[in-house]
Amino acid sequence: MNFKKKVILLVSVCAIICISSVGVVTASTTGTKTYNTTSLTHLVSVSNDTSGSLTLAANTQPAVGTGGVKVSIRKSNGATVASKTFPYYTTTSDLTATVPSGEIRRIYVTPATSGQQIKGTLKYSY
Repeated sequence: MNFKKKVILLVSVCAIICISSVGVVTASTTGTKTYNTTSLTHLVSVSNDTSGSLTLAANTQPAVGTGGVKVSIRKSNGATVASKTFPYYTTTSDLTATVPSGEIRRIYVTPATSGQQIKGTLKYSY
């Protein structure tokens, strides 16, 4: 294998490792992330690698945190696109946001009551 091919292979492997280590998922994805925190916590980043817009949906039913859990979907620059408070031990409709082609959205959770411990599983799909 010549030097140029080795460099291309090495760069490709490094890119795959970097992407998988930050938790970015691509289009047509469903998943779950557990949380147990008392502060704002980044759970997952999702990337739209399709040619059109997609709708990202997130839902949770907190098992700990009687004040509920605030879930927010944010742009890469930190601007909030959508947010919703999910009540303790109650099922509600999904929080949704559009993800334009080529963009990334990040999902965060935070206690609805400042400083309170929250615990549960976030489900997301698009």
